[in-house]
Amino acid sequence: MEETDTNALMRSLRSSALGRSRLVGFLMLVLSAIFFAISFFENSVLTEIYSLVSFILGAFLLIYSFEQRVKLYPFVEGMAEPVETTITLLKQRGWRGVAVFVPKAGGVVMNPESTLREGDSIELRPYGHGLYEFYKAEIGDLREKGFDFARAWLPRALVGGSGLAESVSIRRDQVLITTKLVRPFVRTLCVKPFYTEYVCGTIGCPLVNSVGEALAASLSEDVSHIKCVYDPATQTATATHRVIKQAQA
Repeated sequence: MEETDTNALMRSLRSSALGRSRLVGFLMLVLSAIFFAISFFENSVLTEIYSLVSFILGAFLLIYSFEQRVKLYPFVEGMAEPVETTITLLKQRGWRGVAVFVPKAGGVVMNPESTLREGDSIELRPYGHGLYEFYKAEIGDLREKGFDFARAWLPRALVGGSGLAESVSIRRDQVLITTKLVRPFVRTLCVKPFYTEYVCGTIGCPLVNSVGEALAASLSEDVSHIKCVYDPATQTATATHRVIKQAQA
């Protein structure tokens, strides 16, 4: 399936803008150095001011070009505690299962598949939903576009200008779907003991959780989180999901 003209234009404009920002930023820093050298020999206050202004503008443009990636790291640390709280509350209610992403008319919901106490039922919005909304804005509604489109374009949304990962690949083998994320922005969570013990094998971190939601939306079928394994040596996270049944209307 092909990318729409609108999405292609948005992607091109964003990439071009960030590229120009970096280039102009470097040029401004070079110009600042030239003005500084001139002011050293001529002892000119005006040239010193030009040098300072060029340096400030250059530094600002460089920071802007890397802004999206820089902002991700405090976001990761900020999401750690809410995820731990969610898992803890579910376990207090007797949960010992994994997340199942169920497509419905109003969107995908997350049902903890399970051993909840008898008569207890939970239906949650996937807590990676904010990231899914970002993918939706970037490449369109996956419920309408299907799995083949998602397999091709979801990795681009995850990498692209967002920098959520360095590279991403999605592969399907029968009912199993494997997603490999190289240098994902959540990798600091991947080595936290609480996550490796209670999160990676149950509902996944917010990034993997959002991928589960995206897969369920694109397939219009229930998708179960199986596991996510992180390799510190290659900084690669490998998430596995299973298509478990045809979603009910």
